[in-house]
Amino acid sequence: MLAVAALLSLTACEKKKQLQRCVDASGNVVADSQCEDKQRQDVAGIHGYPYYRWYYGGGGYAVGQPATGGSFDPAPGVDVVRASSPEGAAIIRGGFGQGFAGEAAG
Repeated sequence: MLAVAALLSLTACEKKKQLQRCVDASGNVVADSQCEDKQRQDVAGIHGYPYYRWYYGGGGYAVGQPATGGSFDPAPGVDVVRASSPEGAAIIRGGFGQGFAGEAAG
């Protein structure tokens, strides 16, 4: 019983996690490689913002879906996790510690 309590206290101390994915100038999710390519980031899109940018939190994670309810800046004090990573996929599926708006509770 003591071991279970210790395990629960360790998981409760983890930082919150916020999902990150790449979006185009229209706000649609695209492959992460688009944001990883510096040349693509530097090309101006709509209203002078980069054509491809990282987007944090909110909803819409599959390529082609609109990303909504999040921000172009990560929330302060959270760990950022790529939505395309195995850890990100677990959060999207509602795995252990799932929070709201693309964030996993800590």
